[in-house]
Order: sequence, then structure tokens, then C-alpha cells
Amino acid sequence: MTEIVKTVSKQALIILAPLCLLSLFFTGWRFAFSMALGGLVGVGNLGALSWSVPALLGTEKSHTKMIFLSVFKLLIVCSILMTLALLRLINIWGLLPGFTVVMALIIKEGLRTARKGV
Repeated sequence: MTEIVKTVSKQALIILAPLCLLSLFFTGWRFAFSMALGGLVGVGNLGALSWSVPALLGTEKSHTKMIFLSVFKLLIVCSILMTLALLRLINIWGLLPGFTVVMALIIKEGLRTARKGV
């Protein structure tokens, strides 16, 4: 994993763990579980993206392979989330805060890295 993925993963854990525990007391276990799952989906997507871009650049038909892997990853994530939602194990609105925290951390780390000039 790259340095940004490690940093975002650690910061997401530091921020989302207390938020999930706090929401566990006020909203119930489904919302807290969904928030943690949303953060996990965000970090997982960043990790998959950081793996697939360097692995596919410089190869033949890299554009086609990258599109196929992205669509396949989206299909897997959506099918898992849809199954969990149909079984009423997750709250769709709970996914949003976890995913938003990870996206904000990705933007923050990207800006910090760009400012540093690496």
C-alpha cells in the first residue's frame, strides 16, 4: 500500500471508532455498523485504486482492463451492500457518514501531498 492509503486508514480508524461508539449509544447498532462499513468501503476503494493504477499503467490495453476492474469492483461492492440492506443488517443513511469521513481524509491527504511536492 502507498503512504496515503496507510495514513488515510489510520486517520479513518481514529475518527470513525469513537463516532461509531457514540452512535451505538444514541442510534443503535445498525447505524454504527453501517458507519463502520461505509468507512471500510471508502478505504477499500482507495486501496484498490492505488493497486490497480500502477499495476495497469504501461501494459497493453490498460484502459480496457482498468474499466473492467472498476466495473467488477463496483458490482461486487453494490451486491454486498444490497444484500446487507435487503437483510436489514445495515442502514443506508449510516453508510454516508463513514464514507464522507474517508473522502474528506483522502482530499486532505491529497492536498497535503500536493503542497509538499511529492
